[in-house]
Amino acid sequence: MFHASDEGFRFTAEELVSVVGALEIEVIVAKDGEPVDGGSTLWRHMWGRRYLDYLLDHVVARFGEEELRGFAADERRPVA
Repeated sequence: MFHASDEGFRFTAEELVSVVGALEIEVIVAKDGEPVDGGSTLWRHMWGRRYLDYLLDHVVARFGEEELRGFAADERRPVA
């Protein structure tokens, strides 16, 4: 968040968690068709990785540009 702020992107930790959480839920429910629980496939990709690598490679990569713009603009709500 510190470096994002240096680049002119200002947001709170709560805003970041809200968007990242919505993206993760959307991947699990809408894209993978799974329930959100300890057995969700997405969580397995998190282990042994840096969190940013996991987010970019296994969460953000699952969305197109328009979908991401919708989340950034708070136009989409997660499924479930």
